[in-house]
Amino acid sequence: MKIEYTLTEEDFLEYQLYITSQSKSIQKKRLIAKFTVPLMYIFIGIFFYFYNNNQNAILICIFLAALWLLIYPLYSKYRYKRFYLNHIKKKYTDKLDHVDALKLGNNNYFYVKEQGKEGKVKTTDADKLIELKDHFFLQMKKGGAIIIPKTYVLNGEAFKQQIANLNIAYLNDTDWKWN
Repeated sequence: MKIEYTLTEEDFLEYQLYITSQSKSIQKKRLIAKFTVPLMYIFIGIFFYFYNNNQNAILICIFLAALWLLIYPLYSKYRYKRFYLNHIKKKYTDKLDHVDALKLGNNNYFYVKEQGKEGKVKTTDADKLIELKDHFFLQMKKGGAIIIPKTYVLNGEAFKQQIANLNIAYLNDTDWKWN
């Protein structure tokens, strides 16, 4: 089975956002950022309450803390998306808009054509096939992945079956959404 495809910024962005959403360290970082600012507001409000006996200050700080908790998920989502778009524009522009190919054979190798360069990858180097709503990611054990937009895969079930025949794990994450 041979799949020819062209990658766009959106393909790389979806891969980066998916990997980011699966990272425990980034989840922890986002959680800490979400609650650090409101806690600072509350401590400032408590300080002004006990220092000046100012009840308005604590109410304003509680309001600002609640507002941050409401706005932060949208801000964080936008910030990460913007960061990765800039990263893709700087690092991956040479990989955009080229016809790439992945050929699955019956042997122990994938044949990959990327930017006019051809190579082969051992099937044992592949960790798993991740299926999202619009993409397949053939995740490698040493990091990185082969990004395959679903629009270029004519028969998704046959593709998944051929990957399964190569003893590569499959993860169905079609409900995933960046948040």
